[in-house]
Amino acid sequence: MYTARIHDPSLLISHVRALTRLVNTIITLTQKLGRDPYTREVLRAYKSWGYGHKMLKLAEKLGLITRYDGTVRINGRRYRCVFNKKNSTANILLSILGLTEEEETTEDEDD
Repeated sequence: MYTARIHDPSLLISHVRALTRLVNTIITLTQKLGRDPYTREVLRAYKSWGYGHKMLKLAEKLGLITRYDGTVRINGRRYRCVFNKKNSTANILLSILGLTEEEETTEDEDD
């Protein structure tokens, strides 16, 4: 049986809310677009560019997401992009925390 390991638990604990929001953003965009979202789409939906990119890098370091290079067609032109895909570790984290996409969105609406 495969056991996911978090490399540095202190990083995860100090940024758990931001990382959970980031993973839920990626899940929402993947369902909406029918493909893995590229970084600009994630940061636009996350509504944070500098801090959001830092969280993307941290999530990749912790093994919550995988980032890979690819191309996308926009208005007939091809662009090179970095795509973001959640890993099984992210599913484990969300299930341990008891957080789902619906709970996160209702929590944001109450604020």
